[in-house]
Amino acid sequence: MTPVGLRQHFVLGQKLREEYILGHKILPPNFNHSLIRVRTTDVNRTIMSAYAHLTGLYPPGTGPNVPNVVPPSTNPYILPPY
Repeated sequence: MTPVGLRQHFVLGQKLREEYILGHKILPPNFNHSLIRVRTTDVNRTIMSAYAHLTGLYPPGTGPNVPNVVPPSTNPYILPPY
């Protein structure tokens, strides 16, 4: 995946955000893993393409709010899943 290709996917994700999230309101404005499904091959360039595309569609700050609480034993978001 070239830097130009990554940028193109990111910009396309931004344009789709404008149309489908902000314009038509088809998708939710905040990322919800139970509503979005992404399919790609196991080839690195296609994974990176999907990653760049989704980063444009849901930029940082539009995901779930994970609280920053210390100590980690009181916050289930910080604990590993095992």
